[in-house]
Amino acid sequence: MKHQKLKNFTLLELLVVIAIIGILMTILFPSLQEARVRAQATVCKSNLKQMHIGEMLYAKDNNRKIWAGHWGAEFMTRTFYQPDGINRVNFHDGNTGFLEPYTGDGNSAVYNCPATDYDKSSVFYNADKGRSYEGFMDINASKPEFIKDFYVRTGPGPNDLAFEDASRKPLFWDFTNTIGGTDWAKSIGSSSIHGNKGRINLAVTDGTVVPVKLPTVYWKPWIQPEWIIALERALGESAN
Repeated sequence: MKHQKLKNFTLLELLVVIAIIGILMTILFPSLQEARVRAQATVCKSNLKQMHIGEMLYAKDNNRKIWAGHWGAEFMTRTFYQPDGINRVNFHDGNTGFLEPYTGDGNSAVYNCPATDYDKSSVFYNADKGRSYEGFMDINASKPEFIKDFYVRTGPGPNDLAFEDASRKPLFWDFTNTIGGTDWAKSIGSSSIHGNKGRINLAVTDGTVVPVKLPTVYWKPWIQPEWIIALERALGESAN
């Protein structure tokens, strides 16, 4: 019985095979990258839902009131609030942060949106420890509120409030901007969130998570008029 001699690949054939693999990778890579971003967004939405459950558990233990101070990524693990902007009132006797008894300590992955590529050169990276969600209430003067009394602070004046009468209100989202400064370029807002395509996930007081389209040109400190417009579109509710 004769044995058929196997033919070896020539250098040209090997180069052709490598070229074909390269072409296929070029075609598939954008699709794989987009799938990765979608998967990260799904995890991010799950985090927001878990944090909302934590809010509801806190409310159950605290006279049905919730809290989402505009503390940047620190609000979830904040151990106190300041109803008059000066004096401190502790959460959980000051032993643990606001949401920590319900959603884990400050190192919990629940507080970090995997679709956010934190700017590690930012001073906020070390301060926030990679956490990447933010609430909407006052920075210093906020205190736990009933959902019906919940609001969004839009400026320094006593009447600079939005969504007071809305049935669905913004609670927190996967975006953090500079607190107490103007160098917003070094905030998480300058990092990549969902591919930096202006896509943000918003947790709503009714427990839903909705997408917000906010072009990165508006990723600046404090709440801009463009933010309110984007939130109104996402919620289907008027801010007035």
